[in-house]
Amino acid sequence: MKNMLLDFLNNSPTPFHAVEEIEKELKNSSFIYLNEKDKWILEKGGKYYIKRGDSSIVAWINTTHSVGESGFKLAGAHTDSPSLKIKWGSESLQNGCIKATTEVYGGPIISTWLDRALKIAGKVVLESENGLETKNVKLKTKVVIPNLAIHLNRDVNENFSYNTQNHLSVILSTKPFEGSILKKWISDEYGINSESIIDAELFLYDAEGGAFIGDDENTVLSSRLDNLESCHAILKAITSSEASKKVKVALFFDNEEIGSETRVGANSQYLPMILQRITFGNGEDIEAFYRATSKSVMISADMAHAVHPNFADKHDPKFQPLLGGGPVIKYSASFRYATTSETASYFISICKKASVPCQKIVNRSDIRSGSTIGPMSSALSGVATVDIGNPMWGMHSIMETANIKDHEYLIEALKIHFTDNNY
Repeated sequence: MKNMLLDFLNNSPTPFHAVEEIEKELKNSSFIYLNEKDKWILEKGGKYYIKRGDSSIVAWINTTHSVGESGFKLAGAHTDSPSLKIKWGSESLQNGCIKATTEVYGGPIISTWLDRALKIAGKVVLESENGLETKNVKLKTKVVIPNLAIHLNRDVNENFSYNTQNHLSVILSTKPFEGSILKKWISDEYGINSESIIDAELFLYDAEGGAFIGDDENTVLSSRLDNLESCHAILKAITSSEASKKVKVALFFDNEEIGSETRVGANSQYLPMILQRITFGNGEDIEAFYRATSKSVMISADMAHAVHPNFADKHDPKFQPLLGGGPVIKYSASFRYATTSETASYFISICKKASVPCQKIVNRSDIRSGSTIGPMSSALSGVATVDIGNPMWGMHSIMETANIKDHEYLIEALKIHFTDNNY
């Protein structure tokens, strides 16, 4: 499992690549692709998936009985991570360097992105004989965003903040070049006519890749643990599951880091639409859909803050999750997490059945918690939801830290979630 997780992380520098990796595994597990544009007629016990926008994907195993009578078992995560996005068309030659400006995506710890080898990945839109086509790309050339020397910036370790327009341009080359060097790299590596490239969505990512550290190598240091680790756990659970009474649904949304209010995000009609179409595809009506959602439950999986050994005072003394201590149930009085006493109890019960430990977190009362897809998914669909996540350090750093045992624990808990028909 260790190597499978690391391969998934390293092969998924952007949401587009994460969805590509998820799709490969779904196909290998006999899931059938459905197009949103087509009418769906679903077979009892069939395995299906859909994609939207190249960066979100939803898979499900259909009921063997009735949707209205049985309901749904859902597990959801998000495919995106905080990063720096290259402004397409921003390349310029300045001070002997070709550089491109970037735009901050989400809330990264900006300082961690400087003075390290970076690579570029994303997707390009091409004009072809068949119309517009998209292609995922990973470029081989390494680039950098250099810091300013401390001798010229004496405040860098004190009260300095990076200006996102002026200080985060990525240096692409120190050799002059006519035209777009990004188009040239894409053309050279993928055999694409540069004139056919219409637009692109390109992101920077760490060039080194993840690794296991520590004397027992159970600690994983990697980019994008938030939230690709959760995606990988859900993927492993759904592909090892078989059809039963309840419809089993695995949700992989994009754009959580920027609020989810997009057509591929959780704060949209995406989830209700899918659940309705599954109901209708089984020959049942809107009444059956409403009955189904009332007897359904969702696990929203997004990484959680483990107590940091150097900053333990940032946690409530009674809620200090540990790496290796199992998945963490998230609570919030203001419902920035969707957890209720009933849904928390449900998750505790499946952890017991899976012989998996679990932990709890409630933020310090003077520190506002983050949020995730759980509250919006629950509000839009009407499905009872629990927000959980594996403990980690350094969330939103370019390199984050977690424990492989928690990943294995979560997979086992999710397997029980998908097979237990009691809720």
